[in-house]
Amino acid sequence: MEQAANAAVKATAGGPFEALSPVDILSFGAIGLGFLLAFLAYRLLSKPETHHGAIYIYMLFCTALVLIGAGIQVYEIYVKSQVEQKEARIADLVAANAEGGAKAKGQMAAIADLLATTYAPLNAVNAHVTDGQVCPGLGHGVPLPAAATDSSNITAAVGKISSAQEIAKQNAQ
Repeated sequence: MEQAANAAVKATAGGPFEALSPVDILSFGAIGLGFLLAFLAYRLLSKPETHHGAIYIYMLFCTALVLIGAGIQVYEIYVKSQVEQKEARIADLVAANAEGGAKAKGQMAAIADLLATTYAPLNAVNAHVTDGQVCPGLGHGVPLPAAATDSSNITAAVGKISSAQEIAKQNAQ
């Protein structure tokens, strides 16, 4: 069937369209179909006949088909360009997010390191507050009035700092 259509077009075409087969023309979609039908209508009009009215209407249909196909093609190109722009924007945002994530991980690692340096001073203060030999009140001075409360507050602060350090370490990975 395809060979018969090729032979029919080649026999009627001639000239510059001799090398094009209908399959090649139809590969352009609706535009190719409209062109092929319009070309065949032109070939019919070039023959001496008395009833050209129907052929002119047929040719107008072919022209409308080409225009509709061209409009669809232009719209498709526009949509593809919009999609490409949005994909490029998404890629930029992903890259920026990756940079920000790396920066945040570095900051979390620094916070974890700083939190680690607070343990020794707080434990030293806790030992001083709870050590009965430092300030016994036996003629050497007055005992600390709220040593037990201060010790529990310091222990709670050390626990919170430890928790914060663990969270910072997890987020730094």
